[in-house]
Amino acid sequence: MAQWPNLVERQLVNALVKKCAGQSHFSKEGPEQLWVWQGQRRVQIKESLGLELPTVYGPPAARVVVGNPKKPSAGQVWHVETEPDVLAELILHAGPETTGHPTAYVLQVSEEATREPRQAFCQSIAEMGLVGLSVPLRGVEFPAGPAKLAEAYLGLGRCYAGAVATDLLRVIDHVEHQFSVESEPILLVLSGTGILPGLAFAAIDQRIGSVVVDFSSAPVALLGPTGVPPVFIEQYLHLGSNPLLVLAQCCVPRPMILIGAPPEADRLWLENPKAGILKFTDQITLLKDTYLSAGNPDRLAIHGTDKPKPSIADLVKQALGYYTTA
Repeated sequence: MAQWPNLVERQLVNALVKKCAGQSHFSKEGPEQLWVWQGQRRVQIKESLGLELPTVYGPPAARVVVGNPKKPSAGQVWHVETEPDVLAELILHAGPETTGHPTAYVLQVSEEATREPRQAFCQSIAEMGLVGLSVPLRGVEFPAGPAKLAEAYLGLGRCYAGAVATDLLRVIDHVEHQFSVESEPILLVLSGTGILPGLAFAAIDQRIGSVVVDFSSAPVALLGPTGVPPVFIEQYLHLGSNPLLVLAQCCVPRPMILIGAPPEADRLWLENPKAGILKFTDQITLLKDTYLSAGNPDRLAIHGTDKPKPSIADLVKQALGYYTTA
């Protein structure tokens, strides 16, 4: 983790105190207050992403490069045009062909540049009778790619999280068109450097039905105020002193499963009560309170580090259980 000099840290804290006082996380009670707060914050999230989203999207240009486009159960690799001349590699594997629609779609935002582990993920989902999807983060094909791209995009007046959100938005548009998605839930699986941009996407796109977040591989530097270039435009001005908490609160009351914690999170987290910066465990506590305020405390599940990490199959079954018991 890159260490900020004390002077830079003090300057950051002073800026947070002055500019982020009115951009606090949700801390009230009642679903009505939460809905109003979420509406206001989603506007700010879009500003931080640098997105100008049209009201209606048509399906993006896409072509299958591996597999038969009419047989998703055999596995496919698609190139989806997410922006002009920008292609996202979508791996797709559906469960055995059945009448009607699949039960659910599981989209992994992957830090893997190679196909093999992403194909294995999609196949494991397909074996459950669902549709497995995997799309890599931009820049993962070279070391420190996301951090380098974040710095480059900010210099161009764009942002890395906005680019990732655009990729995910167009991939979902493609899947929705290809499968004629109706009311089936779309589960988003996030880890590592994909957590913040993935949560931002889930916060603004209501087609995402639930979120699984694996913090065990997340670099603390990415989730806190120091360490790497901000992945958003004016991150703290728009999202406040605790961007992770704000993004997660905007996903409430949709089901959310959290796994583990960033390595050495409590020890390395930059805390400053004056600036409103909270350590990781305090943010999770406030997220629990938000689900309680929404009247759905059972929709937040937390798997700590004191037990073995659940398999992806177990996590998906748990997430789908919220829909069968609703």
